[in-house]
Amino acid sequence: MEIFITTAIILIILLAGLVFLTKLADKTVNVFLMAGSAIGWIFFVCFAAFYLCMGWAWKSAEYKANILNKEYNTEYSTEEVFYGSEVIEAIRGLDRTRVDLNGSLINK
Repeated sequence: MEIFITTAIILIILLAGLVFLTKLADKTVNVFLMAGSAIGWIFFVCFAAFYLCMGWAWKSAEYKANILNKEYNTEYSTEEVFYGSEVIEAIRGLDRTRVDLNGSLINK
């Protein structure tokens, strides 16, 4: 999460610098700086949307970890659930579905 916060701060500083430079530049350079500022804002909005989605996933991983730990008496951390939730769900699915093979007979 720290990398997202650091990246957001760097983007804000760069965009503020671009806006400041557009105020100081002459007319010919001003067009390029305005275009760069517009592109920078587009990247910033995309990053902000990504950051919000990742924050939502991180918060939901915290709740999932609490539920898994309570229901299955485990000690998963938020990081383990966030990064390995597919693996945890696959293991739990294997625990729930036990297949016994006797010739062509399959019991679930």
